Amino acid sequence: MAVTGAYTQRFFILLEILKSETDEEHRMSGTDLTNALSQRGMSADRRTVQHALQDMQKAGCPIVFDHGWYYQHTFSAAELDLMILLLGNGTYLEEEERQNLLRKLKSLGGSHYAPPADVSGNRPRNPEMLMTVHTLNTAIHMGLQVTFHYGSWSDDRQLHVRYNAAGYPKKYTAHPYALAAVNGSVYLLAAVNRHAEISHYRLDRMMDVHVRRARVRPLGSIPGCEKGLDLSSYIAQHPYMYAGPAGRFQIPVRSRAWNDLYDFFGLDVECTETESGRQLALVTAEEKGLLRWLRRYAEDIEGEIRPTSEYRVRHTTGTNNTSGGKT
Repeated sequence: MAVTGAYTQRFFILLEILKSETDEEHRMSGTDLTNALSQRGMSADRRTVQHALQDMQKAGCPIVFDHGWYYQHTFSAAELDLMILLLGNGTYLEEEERQNLLRKLKSLGGSHYAPPADVSGNRPRNPEMLMTVHTLNTAIHMGLQVTFHYGSWSDDRQLHVRYNAAGYPKKYTAHPYALAAVNGSVYLLAAVNRHAEISHYRLDRMMDVHVRRARVRPLGSIPGCEKGLDLSSYIAQHPYMYAGPAGRFQIPVRSRAWNDLYDFFGLDVECTETESGRQLALVTAEEKGLLRWLRRYAEDIEGEIRPTSEYRVRHTTGTNNTSGGKT
């Protein structure tokens, strides 16, 4: 078949019809597609449409015939639901940018897709958020340092840059290694020149991010990262994103505490029992984050918190005292 301008136009109109009007649960027959073309001012018979559909499949278009034709969308409805809910509840994007992303996600589902209700979340917005994500991700992949200003939110609902002792905006120079989404916020994990260990910076509080030409320090030279950075384990050990090394602790817990233990510290938490049958959770965590968790869930702790390393836990939760003797 000779490829003509009309054939090419019909090809792309058919693809758009399938993409917007069909999915695995909503299929169209050859007659349906012929009629849809006619409604758009394109004349074609069923045989012509059939040839065009077969050529589309040969060209790699994600269309399927199974008791009717349909477009195989990149994301399922369930996947789109999840992404839209996360976008609504877990970002600090400007509202216009957030709505633009929502429209793009919703368009991927076709005309039959019914998205979940939009919940924007009454949270502060950083107009640089999208560009900050892109700039940092670029720097990480290129192995280059970055500079930025860091801010704090005030009672006027504005983000105010931090100042140095001389009264000028404080400029940070950092060696970026990873981005991590934790507790509804996105963090940069980086080594700042004046600090030896990994530090954490929330992207919604970063401003004026720029990539430097200087290379980052090798990750293996950063204390605690000699064997690399296992991001999933690192986040589980730093549930509240306080910087610092993690220690190993025994926590006597009630059985109802396991939901919250797994939520905050991941599935690496181990369980043992004392001779009396009391459950002990073995947790690897950074101490400040662990103390914050203990304050929040004090009623689920049934005795003394004991470190299994050199770390000491100094904390009192109601009648539950924690001490620092080695086991």
